[in-house]
Amino acid sequence: MEYGINNKVNTVGKELNLEAIKVRYIKRKDVLRHLWTGKRLSKEYFAVVGKEYEVVHYLERFMFDFKSVFREKSKVMLAGFIEIYEDSVYSKIKSFINGLSMDISAVANAVELPYSNGFIEGNNNRLKMIKRMMYGRAKLPLLEAGILNGEQIFLANDTQN
Repeated sequence: MEYGINNKVNTVGKELNLEAIKVRYIKRKDVLRHLWTGKRLSKEYFAVVGKEYEVVHYLERFMFDFKSVFREKSKVMLAGFIEIYEDSVYSKIKSFINGLSMDISAVANAVELPYSNGFIEGNNNRLKMIKRMMYGRAKLPLLEAGILNGEQIFLANDTQN
């Protein structure tokens, strides 16, 4: 079986004989999932992608180092991470490191402290979803009921119409 990266789409409108094509395409999202979690993409497939795109191995090391900073909860490792990657040949990584450097106190606190604003962000997301669901339906009383009782009130109203 031959491995490839799917960059082309059949736009001519011809039928493809899928039995004759013995290619396993590796999707971009699978590569990104592998880089972030280390799972879902076999080492064989990752080696094929790494051979075609050398940056993938660099990104794998970058992601491992970044996650290690948070795993160890070390400001010293954060400073070392920034120092290692601040002169990267890849502009996106340089930009990321520049953003970390500009807000170093907040990043250092995020690394070292156990606090998270995930709960607040989750509530904001929930409230925005409720607001979108009620768009054009009613005014403040329905929004208040939706927030207090959850979004089930909107789903119940949809089934009645």
